Amino acid sequence: MTTNKILSLGLGLVMAVAAVLPAAAATAPAKTTSTASKTAKMHHTYYYVSHNPKGKGCVIVNHRPSKKMMVGKYYYSTHKGAAAEMKANKACH
Repeated sequence: MTTNKILSLGLGLVMAVAAVLPAAAATAPAKTTSTASKTAKMHHTYYYVSHNPKGKGCVIVNHRPSKKMMVGKYYYSTHKGAAAEMKANKACH
């Protein structure tokens, strides 16, 4: 091979690599810094007060009961809040 062909192939290879690198960098996933995306990924546990299916009274559950079984507000963010509702609600006594 002549020197011109080698230089031409080498230059073509360098140009091809230079064209691919920016495209590869553009497709890399970007790091998210917003707090909204971090909180969307977090899993929250909610507590519900439900009539006890096995007898009298109520129980605190962490899955949504049916509308017939649910007591009080829609959900509570803490177990303590659900316990206070269960204690205050007449249907649970």
